[in-house]
Amino acid sequence: MQLNFLVKELSENYSAVWTNLKTVKTVKDATDLVLDKYEALSTMGETIKIQRRSYAQTYYDRYSGEVK
Repeated sequence: MQLNFLVKELSENYSAVWTNLKTVKTVKDATDLVLDKYEALSTMGETIKIQRRSYAQTYYDRYSGEVK
């Protein structure tokens, strides 16, 4: 249900983010795009971004079927 909401939200209200997400080549780039353009947290420091990239990579590795 949450994934369906995210796809609907991005495709309808953040179409530029959605379009760019479909073309990024790395988990880091996708994570940064979502953090900067979708979540847009003004108080997010580099430490938080590094941690979020790590989480994203972990889930990508677990569910994608390939390790990068």
